[in-house]
Amino acid sequence: MRDAAPTLVDPGEHERRVRIQFLEKSLDLAGILRADAVSFWAGSPPDRVDGKTAVDRLVQSLVPVLTKAKQVGVPLALEPEPGM
Repeated sequence: MRDAAPTLVDPGEHERRVRIQFLEKSLDLAGILRADAVSFWAGSPPDRVDGKTAVDRLVQSLVPVLTKAKQVGVPLALEPEPGM
């Protein structure tokens, strides 16, 4: 098993959706707690795809996360991690 799996850049839409829902719940809680931000990382593609495909998956996954962040008024902080 990989650390922090599933990720926002997994090949399967279902797997990415699991991570998206986790971040949406985290943002709901952050809004209630009046947190300064929610920090997260994209993950590493487990299937060794090219950079464009990984970025496309990330951008697609971020749309609902950004929408939720705006709704609850909590900024997001994308952490750069090795292998991203």
